[in-house]
Amino acid sequence: MRYLFLFAITVTFSLQAARLPESLVRDQYISTEGFSLNFKEKGWLRAEPPGNIKNKMDVLFRSTEKDSQSTLSVRVDYDESAKSLKDYVGKWLKTYSQFRMDVLGHKYFKTANDEAGFVVDVKSNPEKRTRQVIFFRNSKAVVLTCTDSHKKFSETLKSCNEIIKTFVWIENAPGAAKSTL
Repeated sequence: MRYLFLFAITVTFSLQAARLPESLVRDQYISTEGFSLNFKEKGWLRAEPPGNIKNKMDVLFRSTEKDSQSTLSVRVDYDESAKSLKDYVGKWLKTYSQFRMDVLGHKYFKTANDEAGFVVDVKSNPEKRTRQVIFFRNSKAVVLTCTDSHKKFSETLKSCNEIIKTFVWIENAPGAAKSTL
């Protein structure tokens, strides 16, 4: 009986020691797809994606503001035919109108971490505004989509951009060659 008790205590302490620090779980999203985002002190929390799109979305963030409808979703798309960010964007930029979205503006950019990206602002209906940011590497596109009501979008966009700026490819992920435009 005494050995069983000691075994239980040993297992309990081992499991506690193996846990990730709560701050890492709460403040940073590290994807199995080879990238990370930091959302510490940005007013967002990880949320469970809706059941009907759970398998299409890597992660979903929701604003911590009361009664907010702000979301920042992250999904990963594979496109073997695209060899660069420019190839991927060129293919998909033409399709926004098919989804009844008006492109308000778009441009290439680089983050402070020197990650090449593409940003496109769209209006999907009179009440909603959306910004999509795309990062691309080795036939893999990471698409971050920030959405909110037209009235609150400017404020939401500032906090979305704070998270987007923290995007970084994890260098030791499979196929982690530096991305280019």
